[in-house]
Amino acid sequence: MAKKKSPQVSFNVPEKTATVEEKLAAIRQFLEGFLQLNRMVNQGRGGGIIDYYKLLLDSGTPFLGRRKVKEYPAAALWAKHRRPKAKECFYNSQMFVLECEEGRYFEGFAFNSIIPFHHGWVVMGDGQPIDFTLEAANRIFVRDKLRPEEPMSVAYLGVEVPTEVLRTYIWKYESTEPWAHMHYLGSRQRFF
Repeated sequence: MAKKKSPQVSFNVPEKTATVEEKLAAIRQFLEGFLQLNRMVNQGRGGGIIDYYKLLLDSGTPFLGRRKVKEYPAAALWAKHRRPKAKECFYNSQMFVLECEEGRYFEGFAFNSIIPFHHGWVVMGDGQPIDFTLEAANRIFVRDKLRPEEPMSVAYLGVEVPTEVLRTYIWKYESTEPWAHMHYLGSRQRFF
């Protein structure tokens, strides 16, 4: 009896030298890969993180590249006093929009060099993203004599979570964490 060949799921990730447009396409393909896997394993039932990925694919705003924090006086001053840290994207971005009112908080996926990752960032009044967390990571790269990522080499795909919604969730749960799934999908589950 011939062995049945199982379908393949592709999470094709471009090389580090990929253009920002290729990185945006890779984010979409990464999310589509999970939806394809869901169709194969769960008969496409969705729910939870799968619905969040659908939301990002259907309604996410793409951003190609970012500006440096120092280009915005309020952001530069906030960063100087708050000293944002690497690996704290949700905290860094949410605290800035709650304290400075100059930006809007976005949540979704970013891609800078290796693989798309869940991320939070700020979009300023001129529609340009800034990223306190990736800049903090760049400071570590420089300290360790590694090549930092270029601001214009990052792709983002995400949805805005309004500041008042953030404030409500942060006060209710006393935590900064991803909130888009709760806001847009009505999820009662805080973590995926």
